[in-house]
Amino acid sequence: MWVYAESTAANDTGAVVILDSTGAIKLTVPVTGSAAQWYAVDGWLPATDAKYDAHYGGNTLGTLKAYAFTIYEYALIAANEGTLSSSIGEFTLTATGTVV
Repeated sequence: MWVYAESTAANDTGAVVILDSTGAIKLTVPVTGSAAQWYAVDGWLPATDAKYDAHYGGNTLGTLKAYAFTIYEYALIAANEGTLSSSIGEFTLTATGTVV
């Protein structure tokens, strides 16, 4: 998962998270910089029709601004080889005061 975001205060840590339908955190991308840039995390989501939501927040010194994010499917086809396919679907990005 990739997130284009920034914090308004240097050294402040917020995050963008993906939650499943039970509210459990499945992926977390920490956002630590005061300039807008891409942050990334590797993770795994099952190949189902499950509902996922993206939330962001958690800063204590400033404001976290999340401009864009994307999740891509990467299929392993052999040892050390893979293919990158298209985005896996539509998400809703929700601002929260703290990361759930």
